[in-house]
Amino acid sequence: MWICYALRSNVEELGVDDYNQNDRFGDMKNPIEFFQLQHCPFTSSYLKKLHLCYVYINNRGLKKLFSRCPSLITAAIVLNTSIDTFADCCKILGALSNMKKLELLFPYDLGWQYEYSMQDDTHLCGGVFTNLITLSLSDWCLYDNCKLLLYLLEHSPNLEKLTLKLSEPCFRGNIGLSCSAAAADSATPFNCEKLRKVEIVCSKGNKIVGKLVTILLTKMKSPPEISIKPFSGVS
Repeated sequence: MWICYALRSNVEELGVDDYNQNDRFGDMKNPIEFFQLQHCPFTSSYLKKLHLCYVYINNRGLKKLFSRCPSLITAAIVLNTSIDTFADCCKILGALSNMKKLELLFPYDLGWQYEYSMQDDTHLCGGVFTNLITLSLSDWCLYDNCKLLLYLLEHSPNLEKLTLKLSEPCFRGNIGLSCSAAAADSATPFNCEKLRKVEIVCSKGNKIVGKLVTILLTKMKSPPEISIKPFSGVS
């Protein structure tokens, strides 16, 4: 496989993007077949940047991948169906604690059926994200009144820029996403001194944005600049 050849060639940057998924819609008779990545032997001491988009790799495969690429400092991961629960995402984050630049765009309806078990999953993220400078997340991080988002902000002392890409509200339905003003009183404010900019990308009329901004301004002792930009698709 070409991926193995690239890794054996000691590449420092690798992208795997199944562009065919952008124009395909699956159903029960003709389901989408995502590119299977979990069987690829990702092992490299040279790889520094990795971009995965619309491929299939499970939670265990992702953790194994990152543990075998010790030089990896930049990761961008866009997944549709291969992550089953909110806890899986937290475990993946725990395996990415050495990243300097990180983008994790997971399904907006991630683990909605596990809504009542999410409150204790943030401990799976691990310790402090000391190296993290740039972070980009989709709205899966807003479950349970932004608990995971606030955890990452509090445990990323060198974070300088945060981007939140929120999906179209009409596609959410009742899936457990929550972001209420009451969350602003639920925890102690924390320092995020190096964070200078928060960029929120969303559609016009998104009802969560106002509450999200309130939470961020309340929880951070030194609030950063917050800008809101129109949604143009997750990429």
